[in-house]
Amino acid sequence: MFNMKPIHFGVLVKDIDSAMDYYSKKLQIGPWQYFGELQENAEYYGKPHKLCYKAAMAPFGALNLELIQPTAEGSVFYDALQSRGEGIHHVCIEVDDIEQAEETCKAMGFPIIDRVPMYEMEPGFSLGFCFIHGAVGGLDLELVQEVHTEPANG
Repeated sequence: MFNMKPIHFGVLVKDIDSAMDYYSKKLQIGPWQYFGELQENAEYYGKPHKLCYKAAMAPFGALNLELIQPTAEGSVFYDALQSRGEGIHHVCIEVDDIEQAEETCKAMGFPIIDRVPMYEMEPGFSLGFCFIHGAVGGLDLELVQEVHTEPANG
């Protein structure tokens, strides 16, 4: 297997602003880091697509809570929200090598349903992730690799 470090729970919502307000007021979860609308080059069931969604993250005990509002059809987030409704979608674990972790999961028979190859999200921070369908008690499992480097001075 590979080293696994749980980092967050992902919750699908229809309205991220209302959800942040609800979790803040009712459950005192926050402060929220709002990422705005993201559009990432991805592969959904092996076919290229744009993964479009709004996201926010807040501390939740030893982990984080991620809120996700899909903003376009035909993605791991949109399709799950349509079929299952709002609620916990995935557990996310950090891995040291996303490509190796994907290969290990495939060899174990787990389907990779959506993947975003490593890319530089901002200077000094690269990210890659994928989703494995139903791997954790019916929930999807997100594998993520984060790479922090010193931005080049230019």
